[in-house]
Formats: sequence, C-alpha cells, structure tokens
Amino acid sequence: MVQQTAPGSLLGTLAYMSPEQARGETTGRAGDIFALGIILYELATGEHPFKACSMVDLLHAIASQAPKPPSRLMPEIPLRFESLILRMLEKEAHLRPTADEVVQVMEDLPGDSAAGRTPIRLLNDSSSAGRRSG
Repeated sequence: MVQQTAPGSLLGTLAYMSPEQARGETTGRAGDIFALGIILYELATGEHPFKACSMVDLLHAIASQAPKPPSRLMPEIPLRFESLILRMLEKEAHLRPTADEVVQVMEDLPGDSAAGRTPIRLLNDSSSAGRRSG
C-alpha cells in the first residue's frame, strides 16, 4: 500500500505505483485499478509493463510511457483481455475502468464456465469504503 506521508514524499512499492502517485498527487480507487493492471500484465506476459534501470527511471516510465501491448509478448492473449489491461494502465485516472467494469470483462472472457460459481459483490464507486452489506 502506498501512502503519501508528506507533500512530495511517497512510501510504497514503486513497481505498482500509479502515474498520479509517481507525480506526488493523491490517488484513489483508480490507483488500485492501475496496480491491478500491472499485476494482470505480469500474469499474462511474465514481464513488468514498465522497464527501467533505476527508481527514478521507473517513476518516469510509469508516469509517461505507454506499455508494450501484451500481445507482442504473448500473441495468444484474447483481444478483450489485452484491451482491459491497457485501459487499466491508462495514465489518466478518469480513463481507467471501474472495478465493476473489470469484473464484467473478466467474467466475459473465454475460459471456465461461470456455472457453479458464486458471484461476489463489490462496493460500487459511490459507496463508503467502511460500509459492508450482508
């Protein structure tokens, strides 16, 4: 988890930091979507989407460079999955999908049937993080 401890001072795992965090700005749920996008990219390709030789270069890459499309590394990746990952890695937070959109696309991907699985309910974007249903 990344926290801003003081203006311009960051604490957290740089490899999964969102562009807004890399710029020293506040972050929210969209930052979590970005981090999940990095994880999905790594799972799909075996590589981190942003290459760098130093922490400063990594922050610059996260904040300003587009990742290589996953299909260049794994040609068999479904187009919808690649599109989802790239949307999750958008530099501007407002362009990233919501958690509900991520779940919907993931459920619609080819693979194991959803039959027999119990769906989970995610907090919607307008709900309080501390409130639970059920």
